[in-house]
Amino acid sequence: MCFQKREQEARHWGFCGDGMTHQDDKDEEHPTVADVFLILVKHEKCVEMRCELNHGVKARGIGISEEKEDLELIKRQLKILNKPAVKSFVTEEGDIHDCVDIHKQPALDHPLLKNHKIQMRPSSFPRRVTNETSSSTIKSAHIKLKRNKCPPGTVPIRRTSKEDLIRAKSLSREFETSISQQSTSPARPQNLELIFVQRVSLKVDDKAPVHGASAIINVYNPPVRGSQFSTAQIWVQNGPYDKLNMIQAGWMVYPDLYHDNQTRLFTYWTGDGSQKTGCYNTICNGFVQTDRMLTPSSAIKPVSVYGGPIYEIYIGIYQDQVSGNWWLVVTSDNIHVGYWPKNLFPDLSLGADSVVWGALTQASADGISPPMGSGHFPFDDHLHSCYARNVKYVNKAYQDMDLVESHLKEHEDNKNCYDLKNDGFQQGYWRNSFRFGGPGGKCN
Repeated sequence: MCFQKREQEARHWGFCGDGMTHQDDKDEEHPTVADVFLILVKHEKCVEMRCELNHGVKARGIGISEEKEDLELIKRQLKILNKPAVKSFVTEEGDIHDCVDIHKQPALDHPLLKNHKIQMRPSSFPRRVTNETSSSTIKSAHIKLKRNKCPPGTVPIRRTSKEDLIRAKSLSREFETSISQQSTSPARPQNLELIFVQRVSLKVDDKAPVHGASAIINVYNPPVRGSQFSTAQIWVQNGPYDKLNMIQAGWMVYPDLYHDNQTRLFTYWTGDGSQKTGCYNTICNGFVQTDRMLTPSSAIKPVSVYGGPIYEIYIGIYQDQVSGNWWLVVTSDNIHVGYWPKNLFPDLSLGADSVVWGALTQASADGISPPMGSGHFPFDDHLHSCYARNVKYVNKAYQDMDLVESHLKEHEDNKNCYDLKNDGFQQGYWRNSFRFGGPGGKCN
């Protein structure tokens, strides 16, 4: 069955529901979907939609042509993702958050987490320098949900809407994130031609695993439209490219994902190179929420202005030394938002073999890439460029370390659109830092 009218949207945003069957298989039982991976196979006259359930269980794929059937599938998914709430509230951005019993949150529906015991706090936390600003021009951005805090024993879960499910998609292989892969590599996926990556990377061998990465990044709101997005972020990763284990966190402007042009906190994870697992934020099961106020999709306010004032945010991804879980820590208050259980990652469970700091942009269908960072090349001072400072990693002894220049590898996909300036190490406020950004445009 074909659904040509949805081809363009499905190619970027399609979603399959649980229990999908052939028309003659309606009486057959199918597993409940916790995480859904969408494969789109383009034919000459139609797009065939296939779903594979997380944990390796396959569902028979069909094309959906009837709106009624589609809506029923979506309703079933919404019941799985939107748990009964003790309390609900609406943020200033219009997001609905449900305060859900922490032990009944959607993450625990993941098949690998059925007997998971929630870890409320890390067993230890790498010591870091207090976030002191160098002048009144640089300030900390805020991402707390103002005046809204879930009751004890509950956590805020951003409510998933019908539109979220229809438009949701995994990053799949759109991001060239493995620093072992070069942009000119024959192994580079063909659908990466509109992705432009800026990064500074630390690479270590498997005998010296990395257990975390962090940076203080200033926050901008680059103009982005439609399917474009622009980020500033951190990666931790391990494993072969086609089965890459990866966690990303940072800030992002992405209208197609959030339905607005706000600058927001974001996360993304996958345990198999985005083949069957992986998603943004909490759109699939996996990330365990522990904070009662802040979520992985919270808006960040205020944002920096070119020339000042500048607002910045601390982002950290750390592996717990005892449990092996990977924690998301943000802001100068060291808010532990939640964690990704080590069970999700066959390779990352033992640590990362590389970490990356940088930025990503995605072009729209017309091939135009959006601005990155402040929208200007990083040739001016820190009041006019996007930057990451106090860049650190956690070594094999679980110590927070400054970068070593000999370990760094810089990469810029297209210097006509974006660039990166490594400022190296300076004592005091900046320590290891780099600037990045650019106007974007027709970058192919």
